[in-house]
Amino acid sequence: MHNKNIKKTFFLTTCLSLLALFASPSSTFYKVSDAAELPKVRILNAETVEQAAREKELQLKKIEELEQKRQEIEKQLAERQKQMQLEQELREQEEKQQKQQQQQGKLIKEWLVLQQRLIDDGLDRAMVMHYFNTLPSKISQDPMGRKIQELYTSAFVKKKPAAPSTSKTPPQPSPVLKGYKTPGPWYRNIVTEEVTQKTIAFLQKHKTAFDSAEKKYGVPREVLVSLLFIETRLGEYLGAENAFYTLASMASSKSYEQIPTWIAKLPDNPASRKDWINTRMEQRSEWAYKELKALLVHTIKNKLDPYNLPGSVYGAIGIAQFMPSNLSAYAVDGNDDGIVDLFTPADAIASAANYLKKHKWVNTTIPEKVKVLKRYNNLTIYANTILALAERIEKTTGKQS
Repeated sequence: MHNKNIKKTFFLTTCLSLLALFASPSSTFYKVSDAAELPKVRILNAETVEQAAREKELQLKKIEELEQKRQEIEKQLAERQKQMQLEQELREQEEKQQKQQQQQGKLIKEWLVLQQRLIDDGLDRAMVMHYFNTLPSKISQDPMGRKIQELYTSAFVKKKPAAPSTSKTPPQPSPVLKGYKTPGPWYRNIVTEEVTQKTIAFLQKHKTAFDSAEKKYGVPREVLVSLLFIETRLGEYLGAENAFYTLASMASSKSYEQIPTWIAKLPDNPASRKDWINTRMEQRSEWAYKELKALLVHTIKNKLDPYNLPGSVYGAIGIAQFMPSNLSAYAVDGNDDGIVDLFTPADAIASAANYLKKHKWVNTTIPEKVKVLKRYNNLTIYANTILALAERIEKTTGKQS
């Protein structure tokens, strides 16, 4: 009985102690007021999960982008490999064609070297090879020979003094027609009534082209038609040579031994000046190559056949007689057909006008006009004759200058 009382007393004492502990303000046990802190822990965990989801989504997107780039690169590599294979096949085909050409005697060694240089410089392979198949199997000596003769004569052949005049009066320049503003000298066979009538007929026939060029470039039609008459007789004389063959021959002529016919014409022991001649030939050959390249760039772009282009002895072409290196800078499409062809009157008229305008043509004084015209041809008599003929056309048509 006594033990039971002791157990009851211990139990009650323990319960009272526990109640006192929970009721104490300093208790370290969980309090009801702490419940407010739990939602914050739950919110923080939700944000972390959401952020992780977003990061995973971005990573997946980046992976997709990288995969797309990888596929694009693989596609480009495949296309490049295919292109390289085609280029290799073309090279092999070219080599085969070149060997066949050489074996058949169609292309001499000099043409093959020149052809390959043009291809290496970026010109269309197929077109260049097609063009060279039309060339004769022999280089012409004439273009380089003629130029060397000119240079040699100028450098080494002394000019004979003019015979003394028996007249008491000094020689006079070509007379100038009365009433003309343009000074002499002129080419007397140009400033005539016959030529004037031909130029007027040409002006009337191509009135639309002259109207357009005069309006756009500010160069009088009388000046333009006079220039074209002096250059090619309005297209009647375009040159007896083929520009392509002329420039290809000149570009391939680099040594004294290649022009024996012309060397034989030179006086004063030209063999003693062989080094001088070879140096000049190298220089003129390089010049001719640049003109040849410009010519073929022009013909390929405008779908023209270079072997059907007549030219001057040094390769000038068209009614306006442009050197090929001037084509890209000054030749224009005068009739808006999408082709620049200087053998077409409209294109030749517009191109000549464009050339003069870009060399600062102004309708002011005669000396200023002469200065610009001499950029086309550096002879004063050339410029004077153009202006004199233009003046005569104006007088005939009743237009005031």
